[in-house]
Amino acid sequence: MTDLYNVRLTLFLPPDWWLKCLPGGRKDGVERIYDYRRQRNEEIELANCMQICDKKKIVAVTEGLLKKTGFSTAKEWNSFMDELEPLRNNLAHANEIDTGSWPEKAELVLQIEDLIGRLEDA
Repeated sequence: MTDLYNVRLTLFLPPDWWLKCLPGGRKDGVERIYDYRRQRNEEIELANCMQICDKKKIVAVTEGLLKKTGFSTAKEWNSFMDELEPLRNNLAHANEIDTGSWPEKAELVLQIEDLIGRLEDA
């Protein structure tokens, strides 16, 4: 999902246009991570150094991107991302996932697949 975000941010709009969407502190954080990773000789785009909360905000405030997601409002988008973020974090950090909520997690995965399909078709 994160990689798809980066591809779409790169394809739809000019390079690094999204920096203006971030508050100064977040912009500085992204640039620090970028500099650190470049010092480690990683070939990386600046957009790959954003956190999921940054990407959530950028899509929410960019009408063209929000429209491509299929969500009608930033509120709907933010609500979806608020559900997705804990699952992403648990998977990314190899944390235990609450097994009592598998039906909800399965539904969320289907929604993510639908979103990816919409973005691929955009």
